[in-house]
Amino acid sequence: MPGLALLIQLLSQPGDPVVIQGPYYGSFAKIITMNGREVLENPLKESAQGYQFDFEHLEACFEQRKPPLLLLCNPHNPTGRCWTRSELTQLMTLCSRHGVTVISDEIWADLTLPGETFTSVLHLDEAWHDQMISATSASKSFGLSSLRISNFLIPNVRTRNAFIERLNAHGLDVFNALSMTAATAAYQQGEAWLDDLQGYLADNRRWFEQALACAAPWCKMTPAEGTYLAWLDCRALGLDDHALQQALIHQSKIAASMGISFGEQGKGFIRINLGCPRQYLEQAIAGLARLKP
Repeated sequence: MPGLALLIQLLSQPGDPVVIQGPYYGSFAKIITMNGREVLENPLKESAQGYQFDFEHLEACFEQRKPPLLLLCNPHNPTGRCWTRSELTQLMTLCSRHGVTVISDEIWADLTLPGETFTSVLHLDEAWHDQMISATSASKSFGLSSLRISNFLIPNVRTRNAFIERLNAHGLDVFNALSMTAATAAYQQGEAWLDDLQGYLADNRRWFEQALACAAPWCKMTPAEGTYLAWLDCRALGLDDHALQQALIHQSKIAASMGISFGEQGKGFIRINLGCPRQYLEQAIAGLARLKP
């Protein structure tokens, strides 16, 4: 997140709008507002096939507000969408036309489901490379979040050099040797482990979706192509977000990530982590089964 904050400082001015697409990771909104910029929401559209970009609304945002930046999440947290090459091409066409730079958070890129394909913005036409930045990390794939290390792929030489200067100015030019060693080992020696992890996560998701449909059919699981997150629609319970949280804590014994923390589009939803031993998911299913609409 510090790197994303530095890029927001570098590529926009105080008061500028920065586009994010709800439901969004709450820290995105935090680093935008804490740096004196304005959150400009381009909500994703719900569909039976999963969430979709709203390009018509996005173009209106570009024309009316003229934001310099769009913060993309791919694969998307919390919904699990992996944006297709066609979707990303349409997105970059709009961004190019309106002079908007895309910062693509691709931290979940390794964790696609079997048969799904991840497409980075950097896989698209090189003519757009000056307007795109990709952020990656070993943290989600290999459980290294506490080591605080990430990678920023910045094709534009001027932007890359300015980013390095800003790292130096904030004293972030000295990197933790343990973090670098761990990330290097993960990338060079972790392929077999990651393959096993992907299979385990896919089995967990398959089991959870089937169990949920039987035990709590009122709770709808959003279709996903990646991540180890389950985005669950609990609106059938008819509870506001505070009441939903209390029901989850006291009746279900579940401490879920509440959807409202992902913006207005998250109201009535919860996020569950599927990257855990199956026994914890069994407890979650039993807890959700105790709630009735």
